[in-house]
Amino acid sequence: MAIKLNIPKSTRTGKGGRVFLARDPVVRVALTVFIVLATAGGGLFTYFYVTYDRIIERRFKGPVFSNSARIYAIPHAVRVGEKIDSNEIAAQLRRACYS
Repeated sequence: MAIKLNIPKSTRTGKGGRVFLARDPVVRVALTVFIVLATAGGGLFTYFYVTYDRIIERRFKGPVFSNSARIYAIPHAVRVGEKIDSNEIAAQLRRACYS
């Protein structure tokens, strides 16, 4: 058995049979404010996203773990009576990336 549904057409239609949702000025203002704030928020988010993405990419392009591996290497023991000067100790520390 076929069922027929009668769907009433809206009486508030504009050109081409389209319904105007924002005829009320309060709705228009609220919609405009929402669109402006959403666009500004999206632009601000995009700006900071791109800025910090560039910072992170620049840091990761260089050596990430090369300096930290030298810090935990086997230490060089200096014993009492060993003849070592300060320039040699400074050179070893520079090779281990200490400043």
